[in-house]
Amino acid sequence: MKTHINPKEKKEYVYLLRVLIASLYDREIPLPPSDLNWQFIIQLVNYNTCMNLFFNGISKLPEEYRPNEEIYSEMQNLNNLFLTQDINQMYELSTLFEEFEKQGVYFIPLKGYVLKADYPQSDFRIMTDSDILFKENQIDLVKRIYRSLGYKFEHFDNDNQYHFKKEPFIYIEMHTSLVNHKDEKYAYFLDIWEKSHKKENYNYYYEMTKEDYYIFLIEHASNHFKIGGIGLRQLIDIYLFNKKYEKVLDYSYLTTEFEKIDLLVFEQKIKNIAVKWFEKQDFSSFSLLEEFILLSSTLGRFDVTFANKSIEHKQAMLKNNKKPSKIKFLISQIFPSKENMKKSYLYLNKFSFLLPISWIQMWGKRIFISRNVHFKRGLKSRMDYIDEKGEEYLNNIYSEVGFKEKTPD
Repeated sequence: MKTHINPKEKKEYVYLLRVLIASLYDREIPLPPSDLNWQFIIQLVNYNTCMNLFFNGISKLPEEYRPNEEIYSEMQNLNNLFLTQDINQMYELSTLFEEFEKQGVYFIPLKGYVLKADYPQSDFRIMTDSDILFKENQIDLVKRIYRSLGYKFEHFDNDNQYHFKKEPFIYIEMHTSLVNHKDEKYAYFLDIWEKSHKKENYNYYYEMTKEDYYIFLIEHASNHFKIGGIGLRQLIDIYLFNKKYEKVLDYSYLTTEFEKIDLLVFEQKIKNIAVKWFEKQDFSSFSLLEEFILLSSTLGRFDVTFANKSIEHKQAMLKNNKKPSKIKFLISQIFPSKENMKKSYLYLNKFSFLLPISWIQMWGKRIFISRNVHFKRGLKSRMDYIDEKGEEYLNNIYSEVGFKEKTPD
């Protein structure tokens, strides 16, 4: 497991941060170092889904300081693609919200749609999907509306999300709750409808208070952090939200609420790093926690996710007085348990003997439809059974932000 950024690549990380800051505030774009690795910069930008924000910056550089024509053209094409995607997404969501309002569907837009308003341009904050909270007793009406607008119902994940898709760019998750039912913070968010208010000039479009939205933003980031990490985009989201609303946010209330759900340390640590990078622009050195974030993509790290899974596997095996092993862990990942498979294959609730069929369906879909299987990387991650050194590294990271250690009992 990688625990530090390569010192030779520090200049690329620092330049990325400097350009993102300058682009956000329409400042003069810093000139790149002469030996900057632009190909690695592209990887970092794509890894953190911030292409349009970054390209907006480097497009203002004098031509002699830009990357070569091939790399620049690649970034420009991606920028145009994401711009088209953003225009399409916002139009479709506007149409959907109007239909919800006409037909009486109670809804609260979440995550990216709300956060876009904090950015200078909508396309600076890319969304891969859209999230909307609704009241589950209206699901039949919601499905009819989506069908009438040309969407396809994908699936219900047997917890709290209905998935809808419209080619080529639109993927929407309709949430029945802010967090899934098994989450330890589920009860905390149960009264969110009572605490929310109607958006001005609407009857069914609701908004959370700024404080409650920020609590949800931090909780969502913490959940990703626990699973596999968070990247630059979450830091930018948190920083911009605080800057925009710092004069109206009730920080006393926020401190009390974060203490209730054990997220005060996490919120303070992440916010302080965001201030260090985006306000103080202090890049003299990076802490272990800062490097953990810099090494992460928007939704974390593949190796950290499987490291956590391997720890959980060890815990489960030891709890049942069984000896953990790489082979048993590998098998458990290739053939997930019935409980895990039930989330996507509801027929297992009644016909558990069809578990092998669900495995075939899962791998068939991933290989031939989703095409998101990377055999070499996947096998390596599952065979990189985390050792004591890796466990210590993760526990240091989690302890620093106030989370419980994950070392097996």
